[in-house]
Amino acid sequence: MSRELYPLSYLENRKVFLLCGIASPESFYNTVSSLNAVISGTKAFADHYWYTEKELESIVEQAQDQADCIITTEKDAVRLQPLLQNKKNLLPILVLEIEHKLVTGEENLKKILQLIETK
Repeated sequence: MSRELYPLSYLENRKVFLLCGIASPESFYNTVSSLNAVISGTKAFADHYWYTEKELESIVEQAQDQADCIITTEKDAVRLQPLLQNKKNLLPILVLEIEHKLVTGEENLKKILQLIETK
């Protein structure tokens, strides 16, 4: 994985395959979907999953038939990095960086609670 940064608009109308090992993959899927990417496939593993080289090869092979790239989480990228060293001709694997912000102030918290209650 290179350190090249892409704007979120890069994903618009692009066919993507999602790969993750997190507790709630649906939130990851929803985030990517909200960026107007075309989700052509997904593969989710248990939270804190350690991938094997054989699994990664299988996932890349599956994704190549249906996507322009694979998108994974920052957490999963750490686990995948050792398996990607010295690999050539792989489908591009992009890492979706998520920024967390701490919300303070009574009005902001009320807005968040209202959003949660409506879901």
